[in-house]
Order: sequence, then C-alpha cells, then structure tokens
Amino acid sequence: IAGLQFCRTEQTEEGDWLEDEDQIVKLKADYIISAFGSMLNEPQLTEAMVPIKLTRWGTPEINTETMQTSEPWVFAGGDVAGLANTTVESVNDGKQASWHIHRYIQSLHGHTVDTVPKLPLFYSAIDQVDISVEVCGIKFPNPFGLASAPPTTSTAMIRRAFEQGWGFALTKTFGLDKD
Repeated sequence: IAGLQFCRTEQTEEGDWLEDEDQIVKLKADYIISAFGSMLNEPQLTEAMVPIKLTRWGTPEINTETMQTSEPWVFAGGDVAGLANTTVESVNDGKQASWHIHRYIQSLHGHTVDTVPKLPLFYSAIDQVDISVEVCGIKFPNPFGLASAPPTTSTAMIRRAFEQGWGFALTKTFGLDKD
C-alpha cells in the first residue's frame, strides 16, 4: 500500500452519485484504516482480500478480542466483520481494534505494549512550569480567575469553576436562593 486516490462525488437531483474525474485527491499513506460501513458485497473485494480466511458467510475470520484477521496485519470489525448490529457496537469494535493495531505496529519496531488498553501518559518539561500568581500576598495556582460577573453570582457556580481549574474568584455580591 502506497496511498489512496479519492474522486469528488456529487449527488444528482435523481439521487444518483456522479464522480468528478477532474477533482482527484491523492493521499500517500503507509497504513489505511477503513472505518465506515464497509461491506464485502462485490467479488473484486473478496478477491482482493486473499489470503485472509473467510467464514462460511463471507466475512473475515477474526479474533474477537483483538479484531485481528488470519493475517496479522489486517484488522476488521463492525459491518465488514459481520459482528455488529448497531452503530454503538461498530464503534466499540473500532476502539478495540485501534488498541491492537497500535500494539501490532509498535511490535514491528520492537516495542512491547500492554494488552490492556490505556492512554499514554504524556509528560514534558512544560508540565513543571509554575504558573501560579501572587496577588496581595495570596498565592493562587494559576492566573485564571473569575471577576465579579454572572459566572460568580453563586457559590455553586464558583465551585464548578474551581472544579474546572480556575485559580480564583473575585466577588462583591452573591445571589441568594430563597425559599
């Protein structure tokens, strides 16, 4: 695989789709992930999948834990694998496959990745930068504060702002909830 070639399409008033051969986009790629309602309903597609083993229903044989086919570099899920009946299930197949695609690609470069999916812990020197500020002898965790305005008219609003990372609030009046 060296890339993909796309042709712009337009739908006619009758509902037919026409390809505009004058508007072609070529995209170089080392890996291609097809992730949209793919079906194996054309003989050319099935022939192109050789040597992937197919089930008696014409869908790829896959490991339901990793979404890997009989060829270790090909993953399938959702519609094309015949496993999912809903969008939610297809999305989950994609999430499951993406982790194992990541594991597979990393293994090609000698890296071991845990079998349990988890986000990488990104960390850089910028995380150590102290952005705290001192105002009138009081130190705040960051310079982002709420001024006396509608977002600071109740303690509940200020609490939610603090939960979202705001450093301080400057108030002069509060709205009271009355019985």
